[in-house]
Amino acid sequence: MAKIHPETKVLIIKRLKTKSTADVAHTFNVSQHQVQRIKKRFEETGEVFDKPREVLQGAQLIAVASADPTTGVVDGSPLQANDIQVQYVQLAPVTEPSATAQAVEPLQSALQPEMHIEHGAIQIQ
Repeated sequence: MAKIHPETKVLIIKRLKTKSTADVAHTFNVSQHQVQRIKKRFEETGEVFDKPREVLQGAQLIAVASADPTTGVVDGSPLQANDIQVQYVQLAPVTEPSATAQAVEPLQSALQPEMHIEHGAIQIQ
């Protein structure tokens, strides 16, 4: 399903006052199911915005970056000299800044001197 902009959701709610679900779905080129979900959420919460997604406890960012082949392996393959291989798994978006800072601090200390973290991203100089 395509994401529906909140302003469009407001128009859908207004249109539902005088039109059927099928008519509104056809007018806005969305499914009747989407119209029903928007209506239900509005009736329950008074909001048209999507629910904030829950951050999974233990979600983390794992990265390996090195030009030294003796530092480890990624997927069973030794790192090659002059190669930087990065793997990451992000289980859910992190919405708490403190959680991001906690995840970045251990990585910062493990980075080589020519690398640093800026705004949560690794910058290579």
